[in-house]
Amino acid sequence: VLPSMGLMAQIRNLRNFDQTGVSDELAAQVAARLADLEQVRNSRMFPLRFLSAYKNAPSDRWKWPLERAVQHSLSNVPTLPGRTLVLLDCSGSMRDQLSGRSELMRCEAAALFGLALAKRAEYADVVRYGTDYQPVKLTGGANLLREVAVVGNPDMGGTDTYGTLAKTYQSGITIPVTSAEYF
Repeated sequence: VLPSMGLMAQIRNLRNFDQTGVSDELAAQVAARLADLEQVRNSRMFPLRFLSAYKNAPSDRWKWPLERAVQHSLSNVPTLPGRTLVLLDCSGSMRDQLSGRSELMRCEAAALFGLALAKRAEYADVVRYGTDYQPVKLTGGANLLREVAVVGNPDMGGTDTYGTLAKTYQSGITIPVTSAEYF
């Protein structure tokens, strides 16, 4: 049945594949589909679907293929010329679930889309904030899905978007990272 399943069905069943002992050969077929740009584009899945699968897949054999898939799914994010400031809301309210049917938190979704913008920017300053703010030092060759868990997870208190924006510009935060350095 596995080879005849659509990509969405396969992604939703990664944990089941591991629990039932799917062979490495069949797992490699799924991984190949996830690494295929056209298959991912044709699936029209949003990046959040890959993040959810990444968080719920029990074995490491799915981590890299899911990373490839999320990178392919970001191909429609526009490039941003010049310098871009990306603010990631890590306030307490962002620690709620996206919906009653999702295990993803709002802060994880914000981090995913914020880091995707940073990836597509010529130069990006990424700042996470709540009551206070903290510049994010992005590392070269970062795995986007793993970085989401690191960057988007802290509870930084209340939400002070305007204050963070004002303080960020006043302090002249400069941690420019080209997309080539980050990803």
